Amino acid sequence: MEENKSRVGLKWLKTEDNELINEVKQKKSYEDIALAHGRSLNAIKLRVISNIIYPLYLNDDKTIYELSNKYNIENDMILRYINKMDTNNSIKKSIDNNKKECSENANVISKLTAIEQKIDVIMKLLSPTYNNNNCNSPFDRNDDCISRDANQNRF
Repeated sequence: MEENKSRVGLKWLKTEDNELINEVKQKKSYEDIALAHGRSLNAIKLRVISNIIYPLYLNDDKTIYELSNKYNIENDMILRYINKMDTNNSIKKSIDNNKKECSENANVISKLTAIEQKIDVIMKLLSPTYNNNNCNSPFDRNDDCISRDANQNRF
């Protein structure tokens, strides 16, 4: 049976996914489904694994062996694809956690910057003479600031 590959490589449409699920429920052969969808046999099987078998595997405590028999797809193919899906999901979770952590870090940096700006304002209000002598705060320890502090008995 020669396959019509007119949709090979194109994104799956939601309607196609729904048709595929119905065709699998009707026990149509994967070859016939592939022809009807213009997809390769392998693409049909992988879509069945991702949209039907994988959710059942995760949620219904079905074994790969049971699912392989029920959906007539090779055990090894299901196992490889499930491992790939699990790896991809793990990577996505890691990326999401990193994004969340980066967002939290950015929030902390933003708050620290705001605090630093407030401290600068406070220091300018408390020590106007420091700004005139290149002493940015009472904590500056360069020679001019130290000698001025000694002369003014500030420390």
